[in-house]
Parts: sequence; structure tokens; C-alpha cells
Amino acid sequence: SEVQTLLDEELERLPERLRGPIILCYLQGKTRDEAAELLKLSQGELHGLLQRGRAKLRDRLMKRGVNLG
Repeated sequence: SEVQTLLDEELERLPERLRGPIILCYLQGKTRDEAAELLKLSQGELHGLLQRGRAKLRDRLMKRGVNLG
């Protein structure tokens, strides 16, 4: 669908440091513990990156007219 295409495009535009945690946790179904271990991050670092990545992704999608709720 068009929304999926826009989501994919905006995910690709995110810096890798923000994109990696989002992909691991939300698209690949890894737990936060697993994602933190794979990325060699503390739980706090992972949490912060997920928050920033989600916010940036949400803002970019809203600018393109997509509101995922």
C-alpha cells in the first residue's frame, strides 16, 4: 500500500543509529534485551534511541500526510 511505501522510504532516511533499533524491535520482533545486546547498547541507550527514532519517523510521516495514530 501507499502507506507502507512511505513508511519504508522514511525508515531508510533515518540515520542507522535510529533505524537499527526500530527495525530490530518493531519489525523483527526482537525483545529490547536482545536488541540492546545485538547493538551493544545499554537498556537506557536503546530506550532513548527508540524514542528519538519513533518521534523522527512520526514527524516525517506527518509531513507527508500520514498519521499512524
